[in-house]
Amino acid sequence: MQFVPAERQSEQSPCRHAVLDSAGQTLHSLYAYGSGSQQEVEAALETWLKDRIHHLEQEESSANLATIPSRGDDGEACQQWI
Repeated sequence: MQFVPAERQSEQSPCRHAVLDSAGQTLHSLYAYGSGSQQEVEAALETWLKDRIHHLEQEESSANLATIPSRGDDGEACQQWI
C-alpha cells in the first residue's frame, strides 16, 4: 500500500489509485475516463513496474555497498564486485 495515496487506501480497489507517472495517471483514471486503450494501460503499468523494480534494485545495491568493508583483514585494498 506504500504506492497508494493515503486518502485512497480505504477504496474498494486501492491499488488502482497508485500514481503511474509524472502526469498523475492511475489505473483508475485510465479506465474510468477512457483516456487509454488496453495497450496504453498495459504499457503504463509495465513502465511503472520496471521503474519500481529498478528503484528497488538500486536501493538494495546501495545497501549492499554500505555493508561491504573497503579493506581486507590484512589492510590491503579489496576489489568489490557486486
